[in-house]
Amino acid sequence: MNQSNERNPIPAGGQTARSFSPDQSSISVVMMVKNEEQNLPRALSSVKDWVDEIIVVDTGSTDRTMEVAREFGAR
Repeated sequence: MNQSNERNPIPAGGQTARSFSPDQSSISVVMMVKNEEQNLPRALSSVKDWVDEIIVVDTGSTDRTMEVAREFGAR
């Protein structure tokens, strides 16, 4: 289970747990997707512990792609 700590600032649910000052860096993942309901969980699981935010840009999915993305805290 995803727990917030210094190495992993994203608590379960994916919301960023800290604010950044100008001298801190953050890492974001941005994915452009369409109808990736089946593949998205594996892709997001592989990065969720290493990034501060997940952004999914959907280009017209007709499946549950965005629901899956939101389950990982993506915006």
